[in-house]
Amino acid sequence: MAVVNLLAEVTCSICLEYFTDPVAIECGHSFCRGCISQYCRGVQGEASCPECRQGFQRDDLRPSRQLARVVEISRQLNLKLKLQQEEGKCDEHQEKLKLFCEDDQRAICVVCRESRDHRSHSVVTLLESVQEYKEKIQKRLDILKKSLGNLTKFKSEEGMRSSEIKAKIKAEREQIESEFEKLHQFLITKQQALLKVLEEDEKEIEQKMEENQSRLSGQVSDLKELIAEMEAALIKPACELLKDIKNTMKRYEDANLEPPMKFSYELQALTYRAPQLCPTLNNMTQKMKVSVVDLTLNPKTANPSLVISQDQQSVRHGGSCQHLSNPERFLTSWCVLATQGFSSGRWCWLVKVNDSERWAVGVTNHSTRRKGAVRLDPEEGFWAIGLLDGQNYAHTFPEMTTLTKEKLNRIKIYLDYEGGWLSFFDADTMARLYTFTASFHEKIYPFFWLRHLGTEITLNS
Repeated sequence: MAVVNLLAEVTCSICLEYFTDPVAIECGHSFCRGCISQYCRGVQGEASCPECRQGFQRDDLRPSRQLARVVEISRQLNLKLKLQQEEGKCDEHQEKLKLFCEDDQRAICVVCRESRDHRSHSVVTLLESVQEYKEKIQKRLDILKKSLGNLTKFKSEEGMRSSEIKAKIKAEREQIESEFEKLHQFLITKQQALLKVLEEDEKEIEQKMEENQSRLSGQVSDLKELIAEMEAALIKPACELLKDIKNTMKRYEDANLEPPMKFSYELQALTYRAPQLCPTLNNMTQKMKVSVVDLTLNPKTANPSLVISQDQQSVRHGGSCQHLSNPERFLTSWCVLATQGFSSGRWCWLVKVNDSERWAVGVTNHSTRRKGAVRLDPEEGFWAIGLLDGQNYAHTFPEMTTLTKEKLNRIKIYLDYEGGWLSFFDADTMARLYTFTASFHEKIYPFFWLRHLGTEITLNS
């Protein structure tokens, strides 16, 4: 420590090297003549000390011969210490340290080996010991670097997930605002309640995400510090490396190399709080004067592979193609329309999908083309939700919107033609699934798409 303090006193604070032609200024601080001259270049009048900012005259630089001699002595002392460290001599016998005592965990000379203190101990050559510990350190260093890479990647993914959850919150807020703006005045208070809940959940999620990011940053910092320490250990002289090898290895063993458990961001529950905050949908329909309609299917529009019941209230994908011809029929897509169409008013109807696979329900324009492949999205005149590959979707454009993962059985559909909105609800829980907003300009019909053999849909039950 004394040598380190001495070296600090003979080092120029400007160039951070040994003083060259040292000079002192009025405040007592010393610098290289060249460094302080360069520092004062371009300064008009009195200059200020680089260390204490006290003023001094540029021409009043006093040579410090005594400091110059101290610098030279320090150079020689430092060189001698480096040589001694490289040689690694025994303090007691002044012999080269060629052996390593595994019991005492320190380097010894051949004389120490024969002494009473080490005679019964396990001793190996210094070279073997150094090589063994270097290999151990290198293995642990590789693990640490790999862990750092994994942790950094994990932190980046968490950041991306943070952006995604914020985007979902923003989309949910916009959807709620858009929907409630089109409803009647009695829903305004309910809208405010929903937005308040959403805001509280957003704050809670953001707080947890910030805490998670903070923990990750701390863990990354700790790993970087440990890696730097172990990399420095690899280039130390043998004696210095082995002097504190136990603590070095213990710090590795105590290091936390595993990323924390992923924080689960749950936004889906926000949607299902709506029924808890709003009146029941039946009360809403009464206030809004929604007409409940019992639909029937129009056989003239059914794809030839679809089989319609005699009461025209259920349809099944039969697989075999019937020889039917009608200009209103869907020939390529497995669709069928309801007999009833709407060009005004507010309407509600019920659809049961019977645990079917690959289906879609919604409304479509009267002028929708019936020939060729049909693309379900508002750009093509279809507003629908459905099940595809085990996941519920809203058929939005340009990409579909993922809905709840809960299996749907019965779906309630609400239409406000003049208001320009179409809402889908899980009829068993009254949880809102999705709401489309649109400007309807022609008569629209409920439609049903049965995309899988055996799929069956029933109306009004």
